[in-house]
Amino acid sequence: MEEQLSLFSRPATPEPSVTGPPGGKTLSDWAFLYTAGRAGHNTGIRFMMSREDAVAWCESDLSHGNVHGNPWAYFFTSVENFCNCHWGQLKGVTLDLRKLTDNGQWDEKISGLGLTKYGKGDIRKILEPYGIRVLI
Repeated sequence: MEEQLSLFSRPATPEPSVTGPPGGKTLSDWAFLYTAGRAGHNTGIRFMMSREDAVAWCESDLSHGNVHGNPWAYFFTSVENFCNCHWGQLKGVTLDLRKLTDNGQWDEKISGLGLTKYGKGDIRKILEPYGIRVLI
């Protein structure tokens, strides 16, 4: 029988993030970026960055705007959170990026800030060592 937690109880420590290739980065160190508008609709994954670069990009004045009176902005979520939200696990996941398109319109602005963006081919190379299958 499971113990009921009270308002001030602390849940069990979550499973640690899956570590992938050498360098010690975990899935929480990588982020998927997407855009969303005022109504909350989002574009789905646009590209991936390190979490540090994602924070810097989303804080940049270049990462938000207004189209025909509708405000929009870039947001990010860690790969770990994305996988846990959609599949409830970190290993054995298949991420379908076949519909992801990138016309490169942000490349110059992102690199101009000294940040690195990864497209779907790079995403596959980065995530497969973590046990995530990526369809491109």
